[in-house]
Amino acid sequence: MKFTDIPTRKFPLNHKKFSRLQGEIQTAADRFSDLGTSDGHAVFRQLVEVRAQLDHAWQLIQQIERRENGR
Repeated sequence: MKFTDIPTRKFPLNHKKFSRLQGEIQTAADRFSDLGTSDGHAVFRQLVEVRAQLDHAWQLIQQIERRENGR
């Protein structure tokens, strides 16, 4: 099945879900950073990496969709 054949509301990671996850992860990261401890900062750094990995996955999804649409 092609990604572009899946309705947006049923797609496992549509833009709305991606944006919500990015926001929630950033909020959690910021709160850990605000603790002002080295442990809190360590968790912050890991969550920033999670956001980066999620962004990479999102970019891959978009690349696949562009390919499927012949762009």
